[in-house]
Amino acid sequence: MPCEAVPKQQESSDGLVGYERRLVALYRADGTRKIYLAVVRRFLTFAAGEISTRTCSGNTRMRSLRRSTGTPGRPKFAYINNSYVVIVEKQLQYNMNHSSVSSKEAALLSLVEDSGLSVLCVSELARISSWKGPRLHNTLASLLRKGLIRRIKRGSYAMTSDLNEKVLGIATEVVKPSYISFWTALSQHGFTEQQLMQVQLVSTRQVAPLRIGDFGVEIVALKPYRFYGYEKTKGFVIAEPEKALIDSLFRPDLCGGLNEVVKCLKNAWPSLDQDVLVDYALRFKNRALISRAGHLIESLGLELPGSERLLDARSPSLVPLDPKAERVGEYDRKWGVMVNHSVKMEVIG
Repeated sequence: MPCEAVPKQQESSDGLVGYERRLVALYRADGTRKIYLAVVRRFLTFAAGEISTRTCSGNTRMRSLRRSTGTPGRPKFAYINNSYVVIVEKQLQYNMNHSSVSSKEAALLSLVEDSGLSVLCVSELARISSWKGPRLHNTLASLLRKGLIRRIKRGSYAMTSDLNEKVLGIATEVVKPSYISFWTALSQHGFTEQQLMQVQLVSTRQVAPLRIGDFGVEIVALKPYRFYGYEKTKGFVIAEPEKALIDSLFRPDLCGGLNEVVKCLKNAWPSLDQDVLVDYALRFKNRALISRAGHLIESLGLELPGSERLLDARSPSLVPLDPKAERVGEYDRKWGVMVNHSVKMEVIG
């Protein structure tokens, strides 16, 4: 398709020439903040220092557009079908404090930003970019060397700037299936004041621990029939409050000990759906957990409609209140619990 080069114009005091001013004005006037050109398959738009990648239909290639003249290193403009197209000569400054991002790297990073990906999976990047394997892998290797991305595990990367801020979303995206639970979920739901540097996930698979930014990621494997009671919110998958407590009663050692779990249970009680709590406890199919939960709820003086359902499913033999403590103590024969741990009531706010 024929293309008309934009005539060279004199720069003004702000460094923009006339057609660049028109491009910036067009960009700012567009409510979607995008400038489209239907006949160009893939191109970069440039305005007020911003770079973004758009995908459109058509077969016209960038090299078919004649470049305008101008200062070396400045993005070049061509005018076609009443639309401005930016042609990148060598390098573009991506919207980061980095001075050596190539045009390929800038294009890939822009695609990631537009797609909203928290984890850069090689297969997904190949799909959205339509790049062949060597080009994609070389670009990722270059970004990795420059420190703009970090490898989470084989074939999965994340933006270095997102590691700590989006750690929960990255963790649940990298490990599938998984959801956040135990002490991390109790903290996210506001049942404890503890601020943790460890992310705890539940998965149906055995997965080695990970490191994401400043956070360690611990993955606890549960049987598939115990993998339930979660929701996706704020960009990550997390256990519902009732399921977070059930998981924590099953493994109080992952939540700072039994005292911490009891404190969270007390703090969470007014906002819990108690019928759901009972349903989730029964669905877990662990009689020791049911006995432990029933004893603690009754000891704390909490009212639980439907407690008889738990009582019917309690353990037929004595189970320790604290699985990690020495098995010595009094007995709660109603719930079949050996009270081998003295719950410190003062820690409950």
